[in-house]
Amino acid sequence: MDNLLLALAAIGKLIFAQMSELLNDFYNSGLPSNLTGGSNPSLDYGMKGAEIAMASYCSELQYRTAEVIDTLKLMSSTFMVALCQAVDLRHLEENMLHGLKQAVQQAAKKTLRLMANKDGVLLP
Repeated sequence: MDNLLLALAAIGKLIFAQMSELLNDFYNSGLPSNLTGGSNPSLDYGMKGAEIAMASYCSELQYRTAEVIDTLKLMSSTFMVALCQAVDLRHLEENMLHGLKQAVQQAAKKTLRLMANKDGVLLP
């Protein structure tokens, strides 16, 4: 049971480390810091509370194996919520970029069409 306890504690520490990297905008490939989804990131703490809870859970990974299993369940579910938030934010970003690309293409076509008409060239 001692080896199981050590293995579970190592898994919990790994989950905490991955959660910390997911919330850090230096490591998360362009996602907002703390996975904030609001318009004002200085007022929206996003998943910061969940990260603090994960740190608290990490401190509980040294007692009885049954308690560690329960703590690991909490850590896993918290991490999955953060992952869902990250996927949702990435999807919103991709939708925005697609819409922006469409708008720029339409504006460019309209501008080029107007410029061609001024030169006497008719475009479809």
